[in-house]
Amino acid sequence: MSVEGTYKISADTPMGVMESTLILKTAGDELTGTMSAGFIGQVDFNGGKVEGSCFSFALTVKKFFKKIDISGHGRVEGDRISGRIITSYGESCFEGERV
Repeated sequence: MSVEGTYKISADTPMGVMESTLILKTAGDELTGTMSAGFIGQVDFNGGKVEGSCFSFALTVKKFFKKIDISGHGRVEGDRISGRIITSYGESCFEGERV
C-alpha cells in the first residue's frame, strides 16, 4: 500500500503529547507533504524519500525568532503509521491512522 495520504498522528514529545496532521504525497520515490501541529502551525516540506512502505523527510520550522530543524522517518502498514521524529529538543516516537 502507498504511504500517500492524510494521517492523524500523536507524538510523545519533551513538551508533552502533540497531536498533528501529516499529509504525505508521492511521485515515484520522492515525498512531499505538510505537517500541521499546535503552536507550530502548518509547514510544507519536500525532498523526502519513499522506499516501499518506509519514508523519511526533513523540514524547518521558524517560530518566535527561532529555527527548529525536524527530521522524521517511519513506516505505513495498512492504515497505520508509526515512526520517529528528531529535533534539537530530542527524539519522539509517533503513531497514528490514515483519515
